Amino acid sequence: MIHPILNNKTALPLFVVIWALLAGAHIAVYTLYYNAQVADVVPEALVSWLLFGLFSFSLWYPIRFSQRENADIQWQVAGMIIMHALILLVWIAMAYLVVQVPFSGESGYNEIFIQTIAWRCLVGELFLTITTLAYIPMVNHEKLMRKEEEKVRLKSLVRETELNALKSQVNPHFLFNSLNSISSLTISEPEKARKMINMLSEFLRYSLKDGKHKLVALKEELYHIDLFLDIEKVRFGKRLAFEINMPTNCGSATIPAMLLLPLAENAIKHGVYHSSGEVVVTMDFALSENILNVEIRNNFDSDSPRPKGTGTGIRNVRERLRLVYNDDNLLEVHDTGSSFIVTLDIPQNFF
Repeated sequence: MIHPILNNKTALPLFVVIWALLAGAHIAVYTLYYNAQVADVVPEALVSWLLFGLFSFSLWYPIRFSQRENADIQWQVAGMIIMHALILLVWIAMAYLVVQVPFSGESGYNEIFIQTIAWRCLVGELFLTITTLAYIPMVNHEKLMRKEEEKVRLKSLVRETELNALKSQVNPHFLFNSLNSISSLTISEPEKARKMINMLSEFLRYSLKDGKHKLVALKEELYHIDLFLDIEKVRFGKRLAFEINMPTNCGSATIPAMLLLPLAENAIKHGVYHSSGEVVVTMDFALSENILNVEIRNNFDSDSPRPKGTGTGIRNVRERLRLVYNDDNLLEVHDTGSSFIVTLDIPQNFF
């Protein structure tokens, strides 16, 4: 992570101002109280507090390292005490070397410097402690933000894995049914079997290409549904009819890829499989207030035995909607006694 002082537009100027004020106070005390020569004290004060500022700036990194997970608080405190002592020792030594250079002159500034070492250490430790206490919350905030980012990434990965698992339960189911139908048609109606193979290959090619995307335009999803219903139409002939009513303003609405396929399968299962007459699967779409309303309806023969199933298709769609939109109330199922109706409310501009 970038140093917090460098990552904040106001922190760096403030940091410089603080150490400039400390250098100014140093010059004032030495010239007024100890009667030191300005030519001696100014260079030493500027260099000393510049060095101290650099040490304080660099203190961020050992603090950041010491605040790692499961670190013993006693070892952290001991480490900070040792670090402060080393910084003060190096700082005093380097400042004393500055006093020895030619611009310090022969005015006895060495003696003044030695007399004030204790005060230097006291003031230095005070500001190192303040700096440390300021850095620790920053380090903890950084750790918290990093944990939150990791949780978000993990949650996203889990959701993606769950979504892929749900999709994998749908596609093979449709594929097995289609292959069984093709197998039964190869002898009795080979032309229909050939037609189904062509449509099935186009459907699978499209789903493999676009099925990886989380959301697709409704018109793209309906392309899948048209292929699926055409395949089923070959199987059931006049027993199956379908209507898709999509206003033009709904075409660009987004929907989770392959979401409608299990619902279309479910409609055919509840209708055609157990009805002797024609079954109409109707899909109606409407867009209002950033919600795409979907209604899938099929009629069925109320006198025929009801189909038995595990409810996997409806359950998978409900679960996918929950994972994508974090809402458990986007799908409803209604049985009127002669029609089976599934309604969906799919949020738009959700992401």
